[in-house]
Amino acid sequence: MKKCILLSGKSITLNLFFSSFINLFDISKLQICVSDPENINNKKYISNKIILPKSYIELFNIILISRSIKSLRKIIKKNLNKIFILNTPLLSILFRLASIGLNVEIVYIVHGYRFNRQSNKVIFLFFFMLEYLLSFKVKKYITINNYDYNITKKYFSNNLLKINGLGIDLNKFHKKSNKKLKNFSIGVLSAYRKNKGYNDLIKIALKLKKYKNIKIHCYGYDDYSKYLSQCNKLNINNIYFNNFEKDIKPKIDEFNILLHLSYREGLPIAPLQCLASAIPVIGYDIRGMNDLINNNYNGYLCNFKNLECIFLKIVKIYEDKKLYENICNNAFKSIKSNYSSNSIAKIIYKYIHE
Repeated sequence: MKKCILLSGKSITLNLFFSSFINLFDISKLQICVSDPENINNKKYISNKIILPKSYIELFNIILISRSIKSLRKIIKKNLNKIFILNTPLLSILFRLASIGLNVEIVYIVHGYRFNRQSNKVIFLFFFMLEYLLSFKVKKYITINNYDYNITKKYFSNNLLKINGLGIDLNKFHKKSNKKLKNFSIGVLSAYRKNKGYNDLIKIALKLKKYKNIKIHCYGYDDYSKYLSQCNKLNINNIYFNNFEKDIKPKIDEFNILLHLSYREGLPIAPLQCLASAIPVIGYDIRGMNDLINNNYNGYLCNFKNLECIFLKIVKIYEDKKLYENICNNAFKSIKSNYSSNSIAKIIYKYIHE
């Protein structure tokens, strides 16, 4: 069985999503490459630091990009007999550019292509053509939603596998008794970034101000100060911003619903965790979300950027206790054993080594 090198942008991605997969490897069979190896939870595996852009602005830094490609090529040359497992979109592009002219075995776990139906035409065309040109370097694709699976099969490769995301620990995320609606808690579990929909969330919060018992509780990494500042200027006091929580289950159990307004997704983990905990999800009808949410059954999907629809769905659940209880029960029913992180990790492991 070949040795593998798992590459990702940040260690938090591996810590949150890949722990079950990583634990399947013997220590001598796996190396990890990330931009911040000091933050990897599992210290027993050899970790290496890679140079990656930290923002979109740095993508135009030719010197930094050159250093990044050079560092990746150095890793490739030292490990030509190993399987390279790529995860994040930007890393997958830079790595494949670095591997041109070298015979490498690449498995690309597509977390979510940079192009999708919500992309503007220029961005769509640019990233689609980039993936098309670099697809010849990939031996196997692994996709986590229907949209990416279909487009990969049609344009890039037939050698692919579709999985239900990277799964969750179904022993940890399980049904609790239905919440009382006297104090209605809306949960948000997303990094504090524009593409996670926080500007839209603030507009929704403004519309919900007249409902005194509805509160929004946000948890995520990155800096939330700019969103807090916006709320202060608009005199919005129904949003509470909190730092990232490693053990999010106790917080999820306090939610009545999850509001997920992300602009693009692969297969989002937060809605998956909440559905398994019998918590309905409201969000946009985008790739990944429509793989998980069956409209009017375990939650609600609205057209992209339709804030009025989002607002009305929240109010609908808030005001109709019987409807809320039915959707809670359906949410729990919709997540079955095929979303288990342990089961999915074994499927990926087997597919990579076939």
